[in-house]
Amino acid sequence: MKTDRVLSPKTLRMTDKPHGSADDAIRQFVLDFYGHLREHRAVQSLWNRASEAQKIDLLHIHERYVEAVVQNSTLKTRMMRAKQLALRYERMGLPLWCLSQASSHLAQWLAKSPESLVDTKENALQSLPGIMEDLSFQYVELTKRRDHESKILMDVIALLERHEASMGLPEVLTLFTQSQAVTGIWIGSWSETDDQLITQHLMGIKEISADNLRKWLKHLRNQGQWIIGRGIACDKENRACHTRYTLVSPRWWQSAFVLPLHTESTESMDTYTICIFFSPIPRYFQQQPQKELWQQMAHKIQTTMTAKMKGPWPLEATLPAGRLYHALLNAVQALFRPRSDLALLQAVCDHLISSGLFLAAWIARPDASGTFQLVAAAGWGTEQLPHYPVSIYDDGPLIAKVWKQGTIQLHQHHHQLPGTDDWHAFLKAQGWAAGAAVPIDRGNERYAVLSLTTSKPHVFNETVVDLIVHIGRLITLSLDAWDNTRKIQQEKQHHQWLAQHDTLTQLFNRSAVYDQLPALLATASDTKWVGIALLDLDNFKTINDTWGHAAGDAVLRILGQRLQKSLRPTDLVARWGGDEFLIVLSDIHSYAELRHRLNRFKLTVLSPVQVPPLPSPFPLKGSLGLTLYPLDAGHAEPERLISHADEALYIAKRHKQERRPWWHIYSMPSSPAP
Repeated sequence: MKTDRVLSPKTLRMTDKPHGSADDAIRQFVLDFYGHLREHRAVQSLWNRASEAQKIDLLHIHERYVEAVVQNSTLKTRMMRAKQLALRYERMGLPLWCLSQASSHLAQWLAKSPESLVDTKENALQSLPGIMEDLSFQYVELTKRRDHESKILMDVIALLERHEASMGLPEVLTLFTQSQAVTGIWIGSWSETDDQLITQHLMGIKEISADNLRKWLKHLRNQGQWIIGRGIACDKENRACHTRYTLVSPRWWQSAFVLPLHTESTESMDTYTICIFFSPIPRYFQQQPQKELWQQMAHKIQTTMTAKMKGPWPLEATLPAGRLYHALLNAVQALFRPRSDLALLQAVCDHLISSGLFLAAWIARPDASGTFQLVAAAGWGTEQLPHYPVSIYDDGPLIAKVWKQGTIQLHQHHHQLPGTDDWHAFLKAQGWAAGAAVPIDRGNERYAVLSLTTSKPHVFNETVVDLIVHIGRLITLSLDAWDNTRKIQQEKQHHQWLAQHDTLTQLFNRSAVYDQLPALLATASDTKWVGIALLDLDNFKTINDTWGHAAGDAVLRILGQRLQKSLRPTDLVARWGGDEFLIVLSDIHSYAELRHRLNRFKLTVLSPVQVPPLPSPFPLKGSLGLTLYPLDAGHAEPERLISHADEALYIAKRHKQERRPWWHIYSMPSSPAP
């Protein structure tokens, strides 16, 4: 045993808690496994870099995972434990093949039958294939998430490589709203000369202490890691990046990426523009491939800002037409083949944000009370919009004006907007300097409003306005096309339903019977029969002649409902014509069982019925003829079997006065009498 190589003596004392015999065996297995795993050089290097707290957490989670396997816990519990274990491996940077090693070692350990686990050994071994599926599923999910996050980083780097002076850094960084790994971004400037810290943009952060942030940056500056254009990866468990100045509660973030840059507005070497990215995942910015990609992004940001300082600035800050056309093209692509109308609207918002031109994009429509509700949204700050409700009856907000006037509305600077101090503080905190809103129609009626914001004021010129209006019109056309397609599909489904159903009773019709009966007959055997029956009402003509066909139709509808409720899910019932119904009874094992089902069927279906204008409950009477397959001479042709049931019905109706049962079975020479 090599537990001394797995944890330090201090950590071993921290994990040495009283357990039962089974718990002791599980704990010893986990310690032995990681002692074996550390023999691999790649694992040993990663293990040595991990903190004691991380190791304790991993061992604890692994023990709980093994307990779930040994105790044959539910699939939901095993999936949860597998996800927790896979996440710990990812956060520590351990290779994913280690999880496969964990499963194979667990199988070998169980096969040796620890005495304390003899009772659960067999069940645990049987569940191991499922456990491997759980871990394989987690492999796939983790890979998807990692690939998605890498794609976002590459998209940001690609945008920065274009070096567009009119493109704002906040708009580019808004792409991180699509990632679960980065939940907050702070952008600001810091001058060491007068020790002033100015917040320029907050993304995904409700509030942050400027004083604690300034002290934290000073601490990083004094650590000797402060290199312009190179990010500093910080982790809460890393003493080199930790001070007593805590920015926010530990639950809010676990790791950060601090990027110092020289500001373009001054030549002083002690004034910086700083970007800080926060992640809820420990060591996120220190793991590969994220570590390399984030440093690439840091270099691109520095290169872009340097190019802007050296190059000429445009006389008028506007959004680049080329980028707008590209955003328009992506938005149009999002309109093709949507899963639903809401998915279409969300895809448009996502593509507009991915263009790097807008800080936020959202679509809202009023509810019954006239208050706008979000339908789709993307970008920083949109999650806080419900805290600032807007009504169609308000005068100031852009979306209210668009709803009333039906034309694009915009403001070149948020100070021009009327509103409360809280609303202006919200706009400033989000960095929304300018905004535009355009109407979206649906079916020749106002449906919703698309809103867009940017970090720079005075960016909406004639070209920009025309393109935004065009996006609104395209969304309108796509929604109308979606509605038309859905109507065609619904009409097609309705015709398909009509081809298989009776419109009066909602039961299957003859066509459906001929389609489904062969499959039901295929389930029959010598010990499991299928009954094909025809039911006919004996006194239905009295209802039609006395109270009219409307009353007769009402009785047939009630009879259809009763038939559906009285039969098993594996049975089949259809309206055969007039007051005649075809019934297929499956899983019949004896004549006694058949008698019981038919008698109960009569009590349920043929009980008195009360419908207007019948003055009192009307007693229903009926006759039933049926044949049993394969007892019916082995004939599997549906037409022949139905014909035999019809013959039996004819006999039952002809002798209804003197018969004892209310049904008659098609007689075969070899069949015993029921």
